[in-house]
Amino acid sequence: MFYLELKIVHPYLFSIILYNMSSSVKDLKKSFNKLCGPAQFYLGMSLISIVIYLVNMMEHTNQMTTLSGIVMQSLVVLVWTYVLNWVCTLKYGVKISWLLVFLPIILVIILLVVFYHMIDTMGLKKEDIQKMVNNKDYKDEDDDNLIEGSCSSCSA
Repeated sequence: MFYLELKIVHPYLFSIILYNMSSSVKDLKKSFNKLCGPAQFYLGMSLISIVIYLVNMMEHTNQMTTLSGIVMQSLVVLVWTYVLNWVCTLKYGVKISWLLVFLPIILVIILLVVFYHMIDTMGLKKEDIQKMVNNKDYKDEDDDNLIEGSCSSCSA
């Protein structure tokens, strides 16, 4: 009913709205193309991340917390994209921007390798790791012997 009344008021309103939407999409595309490669890559990956965040947000009961999270994530994406695009204008800026884009990924890979090496060296089992993660009172039988002179079963 509202659509019919709107169409009677201005028969070309729908076409004007479509034209404005298509022109704004063209403006967004032009703005995206003006960004340097690292900023475009980061923005694209971040938009995919925000879509995944939105999909996961549907499962949570506290919508306000997740809504504030997505607002903050969107602000960080916009600011970081601007920073990356600004760094690209500097001398060697494109290489520095690529480093800034991939630095978190490189650090996570290094961290995973260190954790894997630590777990492998300590000889931890899956159950031990689960106990540590769940913060259950993880106490090894040999904990008393770790500190010199604290053996409870030893007599002086």
